[in-house]
Amino acid sequence: GECFDVNPGKRRSRLTSRFRQYVRFSFGPSLESVETALDRIGAMVREAETRRVPMDQLVRESWRRLGLGSEAEARALLDPRGSLALRDQPGSPGPGPTAAGLADAARAVTRHRNWARAVRRRLPA
Repeated sequence: GECFDVNPGKRRSRLTSRFRQYVRFSFGPSLESVETALDRIGAMVREAETRRVPMDQLVRESWRRLGLGSEAEARALLDPRGSLALRDQPGSPGPGPTAAGLADAARAVTRHRNWARAVRRRLPA
């Protein structure tokens, strides 16, 4: 999706990201869990097509029949923000690992800045 489009400073903010229609699976659950999720999503899409309704209009009974406890649970599972928040492995795009990576980068910048200042002081004027 767009969150994986490298766009420093949002310089292309007026342009639609060419990645908006893509999904990326990484640092995620086991392959078995991904396959189960894809099977369920496929079943939901087939049901929506059969009934000729948008997926968000499927009734609660449909969600339960597909193995989900409620419409709210299904919507939460399909919400990319919820999925992102569950990604807690180091290096993943989740909020925790991202914050840790930013903190590490800030410490590295400070170390390098201090090193450069020390070297500059030793150079002849």
